[in-house]
Amino acid sequence: MCQSIDEYRIVTERLVLRTLRMTDAEQVAALCNNKNLYESTLHLPFPYAVADAKAWIAHETKNTYRWAITTEDSKRVISSMSLSENEQHGHGEVGYWLGEPYWGMGYATEAACAVLEWGFQSKGFHRIYGRHMTFNPASGRVLEKCGMNKEGVLREHVHKDGAFLDLVYYGKLVSESV
Repeated sequence: MCQSIDEYRIVTERLVLRTLRMTDAEQVAALCNNKNLYESTLHLPFPYAVADAKAWIAHETKNTYRWAITTEDSKRVISSMSLSENEQHGHGEVGYWLGEPYWGMGYATEAACAVLEWGFQSKGFHRIYGRHMTFNPASGRVLEKCGMNKEGVLREHVHKDGAFLDLVYYGKLVSESV
């Protein structure tokens, strides 16, 4: 079952990471129905309707923690982040999207760093990794700012829009966490 309940609430200087709610669907759809966001992510469809948002919010994935990211002042959803757990190997994968109106403000970095810290401290992960498509270097900068190290490129690893695309992988060990 998806572990996105209020006990996993994370508060940073400017953000609140909280449970995704069905009432978030319209805000999520408004942000995700964006060609630029679609092109920079692997799993978001385009166009993206409220029904897509509701289905995504309702979908539960075993061993995955998911958060709606809101600004502390407005409480509006600006992003979502997940941390998928591999119990057998003691590691997790961080994933996220950020609404285009909020790009370049440091929100993704602030949220990702908080989720990594939570994964190491609260879940006891040994390692957390993240990945991005090569044509989305901003996502790589988010991971680097959280202290993740570039580990390599998986060439033509995923298929999207009729093309095979490279994925860049980053990782961080608990021993590298502050």
